[in-house]
Amino acid sequence: MTLPVDTAVLAGLFASSILYGMFVVLLVACLYVLLYQQKTKQPNYLLIVASYTMLIVNTIILGLSFSRVLDAFIQVRDAPGGPSGYLGILSQWKEVARTSFCSFYIFVADLTLIYRCWIVWSRSFLIIALPIAIHVAYTVMSCLLNINMAHLPQDANVFDPEVRTWIIAALSISLGQNVIVTGLIVFKILSVNYRATGKRLGSLKSTVVTIVESGAIYSITVFVYLMTYACSSNSQYTMIDILNPIIGITYSLLVVRVAMRQSASSPEKALEMSDHHGQRAPPPVAIEVQSTGVAELSDSVSDFEATK
Repeated sequence: MTLPVDTAVLAGLFASSILYGMFVVLLVACLYVLLYQQKTKQPNYLLIVASYTMLIVNTIILGLSFSRVLDAFIQVRDAPGGPSGYLGILSQWKEVARTSFCSFYIFVADLTLIYRCWIVWSRSFLIIALPIAIHVAYTVMSCLLNINMAHLPQDANVFDPEVRTWIIAALSISLGQNVIVTGLIVFKILSVNYRATGKRLGSLKSTVVTIVESGAIYSITVFVYLMTYACSSNSQYTMIDILNPIIGITYSLLVVRVAMRQSASSPEKALEMSDHHGQRAPPPVAIEVQSTGVAELSDSVSDFEATK
């Protein structure tokens, strides 16, 4: 049995509304970390701007989704085709605008991830050359997608061949870039930590796990969305609404979780550095080696954790 378009859209709106609330709560915590728990003199304004941009764009997307549903079930409910017919019109200006904002949202999220990779790799432009090229390809695909959408005939749906190729290409590129950039970040952290301590993970284990988990949440969501669309299932309407807040959630959750990890580990380190009389003891040689060896990485991770 095929899932009706109106049912899929309503399910997506319900899910995205709940996830949007989670995103806002996490974003408030994320901004607190960015503004008040930074390790250097000035906050990372680039990540702060990215955070506010995600909030604004996500809010606009949700507003357009609500507006389309209100139009479908109230304004044009008696029109030929009913709510499903209206919601399936891809060239309607609100849907074109919503898709454009979704594309821009992914653009900002991917660019932020590339920036984090650049920081972790000690600001090496050579390392991010491939991710930047992939990002440019995504931008071109997204622009072509939105242009084609705006010029589709009124009876065309989301699975029309004129846009199908561009949607699959854009999603595949974004998914591949997320996997590549996340892999580069994790590899850098592991390699530097191994050179300094002789251990693959060591004290950075929780940071690596947090990065991988955040990347996995986004990648799995995009993959499921891509599969539902490739199978021409109307459940893709639900998945695109879920994907939008998930982008902001993974971004904010990463910052908050790493900040919480740092806060929890600081007292433990202080206790380890003290003797049984409560006096500060000289640091062991191994700790000195680790601090020296990962100095560069610590700065990079600080920026990555949005605290620099």
